[in-house]
Amino acid sequence: MSLSNREYVGRALDALAVGLEPYIAAVLSEVAPGVAWTKIIQHKDENAGRTAQTYAPTDLSLQLRIMTESMGSLGYPFNLPHEARSHTSELRQARNRWAHNESFDDADTFRALDTAGRLAKVIGLTGTHSELTALLTEYQNRSSRNQEQPEEDQQALPAAVGQFDISEESQPGEPSIPEPASAPHVVVEVTTADALSYAMAHNGFRFVRQVKITNVGTEIRGAVVQIEASAQSGRISGDFQQYVDLAAGQTITLDDLNVPVQAATMYELADRQMGKVLVTVQSAGADATAMELGRAEADLTLLPAQLWIAGRGLVSYEFLAAYVQPHHPSIARLMSEAADILMQTTGSGSFDGYLEDRPDRVRHRPGHERPRHPLQHATRQLGLGGPAGTHADAGP
Repeated sequence: MSLSNREYVGRALDALAVGLEPYIAAVLSEVAPGVAWTKIIQHKDENAGRTAQTYAPTDLSLQLRIMTESMGSLGYPFNLPHEARSHTSELRQARNRWAHNESFDDADTFRALDTAGRLAKVIGLTGTHSELTALLTEYQNRSSRNQEQPEEDQQALPAAVGQFDISEESQPGEPSIPEPASAPHVVVEVTTADALSYAMAHNGFRFVRQVKITNVGTEIRGAVVQIEASAQSGRISGDFQQYVDLAAGQTITLDDLNVPVQAATMYELADRQMGKVLVTVQSAGADATAMELGRAEADLTLLPAQLWIAGRGLVSYEFLAAYVQPHHPSIARLMSEAADILMQTTGSGSFDGYLEDRPDRVRHRPGHERPRHPLQHATRQLGLGGPAGTHADAGP
């Protein structure tokens, strides 16, 4: 008795899981040596408040998750090419359908087997690729015997979200027109910081505070969230994407997203300008088949390298040190003024005692008050500092 379509899909998914297990273990052993990779994804789930479950290294759903999702401080451990990311997204959908006992028509089955083999080939799983190729050939031969139409006339439709259903009936002489299925649609909201500066980029500041996605359509699996930031001259951020599953009517919130911006790029900004943050949500699939499901934009003030704005809280003051350029003319003037203050009060303009973090060793003349923080005094004399008492005094 021949296998059913669903049984063929199950065999393909099992074969892929067996091949992926040593591949994933090898990649994660370099990123997190000595830690079982299932513990990494388990820790992520526990932090997200998900219920406990079994974490097996041959569980394909876990394998595809760790290959496509951000793992906290590890980021995205798998540097997959775009083609491989598309395949993993499709396979996440196929695996979820199979796990929920959904049926597979011939086109869906062909697509699942073919995509599994393509993923194995892209990431270098030679043995798994050969096994899946043989399974696909077996399925094609079985299908050709069971169907009247030739094998070459069979078309495998992509299983990506948002594809069109082809009408089975058409009037003679009239072309069949694709009727859109119940199209998925999402509402996207994005919240960002007020501004982004060179110092913030240098310190890895996460300027995309929150992205909220509400699915107002049908269920979506393997949707791709992409974020980019741009200045007037063009894009300033690196690639960022995250895969999400959305049930019908579900709202998910992504917080403090790590969108990469090179500090060198921000350093080149010559003036203050208004930038943009663009968030798009697309269906899974290759570039030709992906469909945009929703988008949102937010303004973001971009600051030139030499501009610092004191904001609310301490974080802006923590970034202030990143603006101190050792060879800037203002620094030489400040040091000279401080040396004069030391000369007047100690008879020496040397900073040796301060450099050793021992102000008590700085000499002072009898009848003169021991100088405390000559740089602070010099800053005030030059009109660069705030009123007295705004900086804490320390030392004897």
